[in-house]
Amino acid sequence: MSAGKMEFVVVYKTSEDLIYQSSELNNHGPTVKGWRSSKNCEYPQQLILKLNETTVIQQIQILAHQYLIPNKIEIWIGPEEYVETDNLLTQNYEYLGYITLNDNDGGSVKSRELKTISLPLASATSYVKLVLYENHKNSFNRSNQVSLIGIQVIGEKQHSDQGSIAHHSSICDDLAFEMYVDKHIAQIIRMLENRKIIAVQDERFEYARKLKGAMTELKSAGEKLGKLELSKTQAIQNEDYSKAKKKKTQMEEYRAQVMIENRVDDLLEKNGPLEINDEEPEDLVDKTPGSNDGSTKYVASLSPIVSPKQVSIKPCQREILPEKIETEVADEPDVYHSPVSPLHYPENNSRERSPKLQHTVVTKAISLKRPKPIRPKSNKSSYEAYDEQAIPAQRFCQTQNNIDSSSSTLASGVGTSKLSERDKKQASIPISVFGLTMVKHFFFETVFG
Repeated sequence: MSAGKMEFVVVYKTSEDLIYQSSELNNHGPTVKGWRSSKNCEYPQQLILKLNETTVIQQIQILAHQYLIPNKIEIWIGPEEYVETDNLLTQNYEYLGYITLNDNDGGSVKSRELKTISLPLASATSYVKLVLYENHKNSFNRSNQVSLIGIQVIGEKQHSDQGSIAHHSSICDDLAFEMYVDKHIAQIIRMLENRKIIAVQDERFEYARKLKGAMTELKSAGEKLGKLELSKTQAIQNEDYSKAKKKKTQMEEYRAQVMIENRVDDLLEKNGPLEINDEEPEDLVDKTPGSNDGSTKYVASLSPIVSPKQVSIKPCQREILPEKIETEVADEPDVYHSPVSPLHYPENNSRERSPKLQHTVVTKAISLKRPKPIRPKSNKSSYEAYDEQAIPAQRFCQTQNNIDSSSSTLASGVGTSKLSERDKKQASIPISVFGLTMVKHFFFETVFG
């Protein structure tokens, strides 16, 4: 089996905004608006995804909204077999754990958090259920909604063909790539990546280097084209057709320029191998792509990409707002890639099954940051428990005279108390060292004091 992106459709939602419906999560792209819960909804909110094939999930990526942010998301997986939509809530779901999201207060709602969740021990499933808890409070979210912009599932098909081609890790697997790169350019990048894999297998390393460089340039250009596509869509929604026409022209000219400057047709080798792709430029001899020499371009044989003058775009900006509303800020938010997030588990670190007809998910409140290690319970006596505690060394440095004097002082307080035969047997060694009176004192002080 080989891991890869798994297609899905949202088949159940607790609620949705009429403008930002759950079906938005079925697709990825620069113009996708994402799902929002209804205004002033009840919590928790649930989303159930139906995978196109039974899958062993390895990773889930979730792109949160910049200010409609749930404080916690639980992840559950459902049965392997498909069930009727009407029966989804009556099924048993396996609880994998939960993640927490940043409240974005420090970012002034100018960034979106991209969560990458590793699921190394998940069972095969055909359904994923996300349970979203109450939103973080902020001045932009007056209706107490939560929102997700995108979801991506990476996993292995349960019933894959034995002769299927192994999947290689790719920049195309990242949800940010899916959401912000122009779809046409993204398709070209995938084609170039397939050519790169074949080139490496054939040991055409110069050709592979050029393909890698072209992919990097195209990715940057694709993000700019994605923003232009969004501007065109907004102009159409505002019925500003002159602006929409202008954006369309800019996109066509820029896309054609990018394709020519990166020699995409030559690199694809549609009519067979080309010698020019295997020729190493003179100024790259003994140079590596990672060289810090500022005079050497990453791909010296290609011209630098320059966007048209009429296109005004800030460089290195990954995130865009898919819509404009009165309460939103004008600046485009950046995307914040969180580190790979292991799931938080319940205290007993065991998986649970959700009861049938489940509408509300309840978990124990535990520390979210640094949970204390869980010590196994034991049936040891009070003395045994005390005996295993760390005791400073100076407690054993008393002279025999001090012990005797202490024993006489303590005798009046504990003389009438007795140790059971079982306790005496277990404390035989300390009794032989410190004496019965001293041990009785420590025992009753621990138990009753």
